[in-house]
Amino acid sequence: MSAKDAIFDVDLTERFLDAKATPEEQERLGRAFAEYYPAENSLPQEIDDRVRYIADQLDPPAIRMWFRHYPGLPRFITSLYELIDLIEMFEEDDWTVDNIRTIDVPEQLQYEWNKNTELAGLAMMKSSLDGALNHRRFPYAGWLADEVLQLLLRACDGPRGSKRRRNGFRKDLTVTLTALRENATLAGISFSAELPEDW
Repeated sequence: MSAKDAIFDVDLTERFLDAKATPEEQERLGRAFAEYYPAENSLPQEIDDRVRYIADQLDPPAIRMWFRHYPGLPRFITSLYELIDLIEMFEEDDWTVDNIRTIDVPEQLQYEWNKNTELAGLAMMKSSLDGALNHRRFPYAGWLADEVLQLLLRACDGPRGSKRRRNGFRKDLTVTLTALRENATLAGISFSAELPEDW
């Protein structure tokens, strides 16, 4: 069954939304749904409408929880959303943001970085990740997420924050980075800093 056939299988979809689908059916639909989610403007209207119908029945955290079960593209998408959520949690007086002030932002990120404040720089990263994800520009989104995670890992070596908090955050970031790379590989996604011409 193709991804398109799966999302247009009304019986399967409705049983899933009613929490009556088998684990195998949940995976089949989840992997198919990941092929089109988030919906982008270039999708044929009938597919866009169908994806939005399914998405409207689930809140974003439920979609991410669903995707988290399946290696490859679903987990890759989830990793990107989790990084976006993490960036949104930072505040100006956060020890991580303070530590970023002590390191050089990599040259390859300079065009993304607002030098006024580190928090504004992170907000720019979040906005770019959001845009790339919403347009399904996965090679670029993966590249940017990888760079941001490495930047945050370097911040864990800074002077601010207790050793316990820095080590705990470092462990979490390492798990996220590993998952991002592994699931990109499984999905056949090669990271690229080059944006497509129609971006």
